[in-house]
Amino acid sequence: MKILINAYFLSRPYTGFGNYTIGLLKSLKKTKTLHKFYAMTPVEIDEDLRKSIEAEHLKLIIVPQNKFLPSVAAKWVWEQFSIPKIAKKYRCDLIHNYYPSTSIFTHIPQITTIHDVIPWVIKDYQNNIFVNLLRAFVKWSSHRAKKIITISNYSKHEIARIFSIAPEKISIIYCGFGEEFNKTISQSAKEEILQKYSIIVPYIFYIGGFDARKNVKKMIIAFSNIAHQINQKLVVAGGVFSPQKKIYADYFQLPNLIKNLGIEDKVQFIGKIPAEDLPVLYQNADLFLSPTLAEGFNIPLLESFASKTPVICHNETATAEISAESAYEIDCSSADNISEAIIKLLDDEKLRKSIIDRQFQRAKFFSWDTAISTILDIYDTIKLD
Repeated sequence: MKILINAYFLSRPYTGFGNYTIGLLKSLKKTKTLHKFYAMTPVEIDEDLRKSIEAEHLKLIIVPQNKFLPSVAAKWVWEQFSIPKIAKKYRCDLIHNYYPSTSIFTHIPQITTIHDVIPWVIKDYQNNIFVNLLRAFVKWSSHRAKKIITISNYSKHEIARIFSIAPEKISIIYCGFGEEFNKTISQSAKEEILQKYSIIVPYIFYIGGFDARKNVKKMIIAFSNIAHQINQKLVVAGGVFSPQKKIYADYFQLPNLIKNLGIEDKVQFIGKIPAEDLPVLYQNADLFLSPTLAEGFNIPLLESFASKTPVICHNETATAEISAESAYEIDCSSADNISEAIIKLLDDEKLRKSIIDRQFQRAKFFSWDTAISTILDIYDTIKLD
């Protein structure tokens, strides 16, 4: 079977969709299969990333977007016209969209991965008529897919409810994490990375998005409550990848918030981090904070589990499902709860060790190799239809 993979988010490797796409393609490269794959993306990618993905059975295809259209419109045109065109050119038997997108101008069977329904239920994402129409289109067109893949039980339930898709049409395939996160790193290599970002231990670590649901503003307030009681700084990694300022209103307010709270010397922003540097930043942290209030999965959770860094996380949505009570789960809608949890985990070494052990065991349930193996089984099912 020839399969075209909509790997659009190779163009945005620092995003959640990008992480998902890279994780699956790296495992697909290692997999022995008789299928032929074409991974299609709109821009040239880093040469090292290309080498980590391409194989005899997995070819990367670059098909640029229309540069004269607004970005959202250009992406839609690429999905609806370029994908079917390339699938036809290579005589593909199946299209797998690695994110919520289903082409309507083709009769080739499709599988669509829908990670969550957050853009459809949180008002901050519904910021203009065009975007709202596009999301309505994605919701409608997803019914054309032969199969829907999602990444947690929580997301499956929400997709069935919001999209009105029969639960039996939805398969759950958990995400994985990179093998580099549970490898031993030399002290000299650790020092080199820490020096690169001017990080001084001890510190507490956060990496993730900055849209309102990520709850970063409340995390900062929580940290300010106890910042001068502890030795640790708060190191914040990540950045904004979209011009939609309404979604990221909290992010643009953070500098003033930190100044007003009097903790400018205790919070350090280090920006977007290459994947190869992340294991050191996790492994050297005293704590990892994951205060996000709504997730379809939570890959940073697994990365910190594998890195043996104790985690404080929210006790609802897919985060709680993935943690399964291995991390220190609390109601992160309360800044006071986060503050108290930080103090407790820094002070209680026995509790920290127990959490680290539980998390490390929990991480063993997740891998990209298992995910890609299950996806290949689904491809074979589609072929038999």
